[in-house]
Amino acid sequence: MSILPEGLSHRSERFAAWVATYNYARFREAAQNLELRRNAIAVLAYVRDHKVIGTQSTGNMPRKHIRAATADFITPPVLDQQIGDRIYKLRTEFEVWPLLFIHGLLEVAEFLVTPNGAQWQITDTGERFLEEEPLFQTLSLFSTWWHRVDWRFATGHSIELPRNFPTATSAYLLSQPIGRWFEFETFATTLGQRTGLSRALPNPLGGDRQDVDRGLLLYDVRRMVTDRLIDFGVAEGRYREEIIGPISSKRIDAFKLTWLGKALLEGLTL
Repeated sequence: MSILPEGLSHRSERFAAWVATYNYARFREAAQNLELRRNAIAVLAYVRDHKVIGTQSTGNMPRKHIRAATADFITPPVLDQQIGDRIYKLRTEFEVWPLLFIHGLLEVAEFLVTPNGAQWQITDTGERFLEEEPLFQTLSLFSTWWHRVDWRFATGHSIELPRNFPTATSAYLLSQPIGRWFEFETFATTLGQRTGLSRALPNPLGGDRQDVDRGLLLYDVRRMVTDRLIDFGVAEGRYREEIIGPISSKRIDAFKLTWLGKALLEGLTL
């Protein structure tokens, strides 16, 4: 399995060559402005400057720190939900996906240690990561997600993912042109067939062996692939509004690869 290139204190020649290849304003600015990268830096800076004691049960961030830390996000998440006349107050970090995702990335990357009932700590590797340039930081985080995090973390349920799923997904994406819009449902169906994901999903009730739970397929591809591509600046999304009862939400309609995205996908082979 590929990992980050030989640690963050010294770059491998191949990684240095990647940085040099894409060290142009277009890529530097895209990495500099990437919201996920900036939010990850904000979490590390908050932990460095505050005494955060993880919860006894999970080691997650306590509520008062969630409110303070996410206030520094580029787009602070909604922590208290109002439905009708009722307000549902924040309870745990599990309800704040942008923070939970960053927490998981930083811990798997060994930038952050978050023990149960003890103080969160930035590692030496994490301190060095803070000093790196945005292009390096972005590839580091993206590579951590692609190669080291269990993608089922994003779905909230357990299925047997095909062993080649990340590799086959990146190969399929690299074969596509930059800037062309992909209709999401068509992409999800094709990806499910090409990678074997469709066969890994349960059949709908009463369906035969050739059937697949299409709703679950779309959900899993969105959560594991397209939402994450958009988070990392690999893709841009186009959305449509969907209204269910009193709740209005955005649903992805299509996406296209970016110039930074193509570079990051190529960087995964390092």
